[in-house]
Amino acid sequence: MTGIGSQGTAAQYIAWQVSSNYIFFGLALILIGLIIVFAYRPSRLAHIGVAEKDQKSTNQATLEYCRYCGKHIPTTSAFCPYCERAQV
Repeated sequence: MTGIGSQGTAAQYIAWQVSSNYIFFGLALILIGLIIVFAYRPSRLAHIGVAEKDQKSTNQATLEYCRYCGKHIPTTSAFCPYCERAQV
């Protein structure tokens, strides 16, 4: 029993231990990477409050006056909704 067969199984067992260590190390790295990715998603950072301040300032900046009647109209409109004249 001290022949080649017993040494072969011991070598296989050591090789299995070494390869399993690399497998577990790789899985740990993947798990840490996934935790980092899901912890710092941009959608999660949007709820901090900075986006709310930017949204208020953009809502105020999107209003302008009609050239003909002087009422507030959105910046993106091509015609005044009140006097129906083109805003060219």
